[in-house]
Amino acid sequence: MPLSNTLPSSSKTMPLRAGMACVALFLAVQAAHAAPRHPKPIRDAEAKGAKVVATFPAASGLTGWVVSQNGTYSMAFTTADRKTLIVGELIDEKGKNLNDHYADKYFPKAASAGNAGNAVNSSPRPSRARENNR
Repeated sequence: MPLSNTLPSSSKTMPLRAGMACVALFLAVQAAHAAPRHPKPIRDAEAKGAKVVATFPAASGLTGWVVSQNGTYSMAFTTADRKTLIVGELIDEKGKNLNDHYADKYFPKAASAGNAGNAVNSSPRPSRARENNR
């Protein structure tokens, strides 16, 4: 009697499942390498010397971006389709300036004397996002 007839049916499908999992993993890795990490408008800014410091989920399906250039931090947003860059104040339906909230949360903190080498940028942290978006 062949060994395959003595194995439980779940053991027979195990190699198939493992093979399918490997193929799925391979395809996921390939897709990740094929898709650019940053949207084109952000890549264009990087080509001009900007450095992406942070990304974050923002209101209404937008993606927020904190970028640094020449010691200055600024904030921008991209649409869900990654094709459009929005620069300026993001105001919610209650009139709250979301840029201030995002700046407090995502802009790097000012470097302290003890860890200046670990800071992303040792320049002082801007106090308000809108001052850096103009």
